[in-house]
Amino acid sequence: MRILQQNFRIFRLAPFLLCFFVFITQAQTKLSGVQCGLEPSKRADFFKMPVLDTGGNSWQITNDFGNRVTNKDIPGLPGGFWQHTGVDYLLGGSSSASQNQPIYSIGNGIVIFSTKSNPNPLPTRGGLVIIKHLAPRGSKFIAFRYNGKAGSYEEFETEEIFSYYLHLDESKILVKTGDNIDAGGKIAELYDKQNKKYTYVPHLHFEIWSVCSNSELNGYEPDGRLKNVLKNPVIDPISFLSNVRIKGGTIVPPVTAAELPTMFLLDVSGSMEENGKILQAKNAGLEAVREMQENRRRKQDNSTVSIWTFGGECTPRDVKQLLPFTNNLSQAENIFLRGITPPAGATPLFTAINLSVDRMTDYLAARPQLGEGRIVVLTDGMNTCNDKIRPRGVYSQSQNIVYQKIKFLCIGFDIKPGSQEERDLQYLASSSGGKYFPARDSEQLRRAFQKVIRVYQPKVSNNESGTRAIVNRDFGNALQIWTIYVKNNPSDPIGYYNLAMVCEALERPKCATENYLQYLKLLANAPDSSEVGRKVTTLEVDYRSQFIYYIDVLRSDLAYLKEYYKRLTSLKNAELAAEFAGFVAEKGIFYRNLMTILEIRSPRIERNTTDLADSLDFLNRRVNSPSFDRDALSLLTIPIGHLEELIERLDDYKTKNL
Repeated sequence: MRILQQNFRIFRLAPFLLCFFVFITQAQTKLSGVQCGLEPSKRADFFKMPVLDTGGNSWQITNDFGNRVTNKDIPGLPGGFWQHTGVDYLLGGSSSASQNQPIYSIGNGIVIFSTKSNPNPLPTRGGLVIIKHLAPRGSKFIAFRYNGKAGSYEEFETEEIFSYYLHLDESKILVKTGDNIDAGGKIAELYDKQNKKYTYVPHLHFEIWSVCSNSELNGYEPDGRLKNVLKNPVIDPISFLSNVRIKGGTIVPPVTAAELPTMFLLDVSGSMEENGKILQAKNAGLEAVREMQENRRRKQDNSTVSIWTFGGECTPRDVKQLLPFTNNLSQAENIFLRGITPPAGATPLFTAINLSVDRMTDYLAARPQLGEGRIVVLTDGMNTCNDKIRPRGVYSQSQNIVYQKIKFLCIGFDIKPGSQEERDLQYLASSSGGKYFPARDSEQLRRAFQKVIRVYQPKVSNNESGTRAIVNRDFGNALQIWTIYVKNNPSDPIGYYNLAMVCEALERPKCATENYLQYLKLLANAPDSSEVGRKVTTLEVDYRSQFIYYIDVLRSDLAYLKEYYKRLTSLKNAELAAEFAGFVAEKGIFYRNLMTILEIRSPRIERNTTDLADSLDFLNRRVNSPSFDRDALSLLTIPIGHLEELIERLDDYKTKNL
């Protein structure tokens, strides 16, 4: 069994390893209150990841299962072999990004231990939740268990497994012992660094056990060897989640995803009349509805549609429902052909958001079987009425899920990158777990609508958990599962095809292109080779457009920093200062992840982005200090210089490589 390996520098792992040195050396610590005999109301027929990507960041494994460390220079950790019995997850490689992030149950199960019900015997390690999962009746999980030798695993069958979540914020644990929970159900959050109670950086330590232990917290000797009598054997969690099979059951991934109610919310304010934008919007919407009709003909989609517009005055009556939710897509087609009123007046976007959320909430409440709904917002400008889209002090991205079961997919048509209008839409998309799509012209607008309504139908594979994740639009989990799958199965073309599809869904066109090409290489006579070839061509255009867009975002950021520099030379502006604090906080994370966003590998550019992120993080630590006004001018010159250099290097990269 090939296991995911990640090499990290010792100094990056030191906080985690020190944490687990304490954890291991207290192996005899007793747990009280573990209810091994509890039975869940639902059995687990598929599994998800315990974390989800958010805010444009991906979770990274910073300490893998089975890590050995022999460095004697780490404080508190003597030399020798040490067994890490789980994996550590860190969002975007940043403890700041990881704080307060939600943690989810990997499958249907029942909570058999929770710090909410019983105290953790290691209180400085944070909250702990353990969940029991049973295979479907008459079935067994097939998994791989560590057998005590480095890199050595054995296949075994079991009717039950136990997922283990450590380093949770005790005050934010939502489940207690005895609670039933569904796959993907939120169980807790990580703490924030202002809480001095905990001695580790915010991250999730995640384990999977094959046997329940109601007496021991850890089953390993201090030197890393398995005990002679192991009451609590552990499973490599990443290997399990990416390769688990169910023997003897009748688990078949669904052919189509559940209905996804789709509301189109279109801007018909006066500015949409300029340059024929309203006609382009109607044509793109019409094409999207026709694509939905084709998906329905293929029995791949059964979503309902509603159409709303907003524009005119700043009153609710200027937000109009043109079509209530319906299965009749011909009616939706007719609305885009003939039912959109001519553009006029202001842009009551805030009012439109509230009314659309109310209507979607009512629709979902009447249909509890539906998982979520999506609202597709198309606008060319900012809200021109009184209310604010973003709270004061927030730059663009939200770290909190505001709308339950509703995702906003926002299309900014002919909107300047980095502008206030764009930041409003990015905030709206981020706050709901949705996406923002920039569109500069009719072709990019058409492409944005294509991405919004695309149905991702994976090719048939024995990777059941990965297939199910795609069908259920759980792309964050799917990316991790399929990435590991192709590493373990490098000659399987289907794995590369499905991974490419997931990359497409996550707006990673270069990743999608590379994996589609690998699919064609392994399956030279693929019956869909022409179709895949066309996908590759389209994705290459997407990648170039995306690269140019982000360079423009960088130029906007540079202009913002320079404008703030000018303002500080003459006045103090409390509103601007609050906005600036949000800017440096979010942009520090953004630039630390820019290489991943742009999908490029360049040590020179990476050093530049790291220096820029560090300078913004330093500003973030100083922005609220009493001396900030005095020192701001000198502090601002550093990121301005880094950003100018980064733009120059990315322009050069674009010229040579795109």
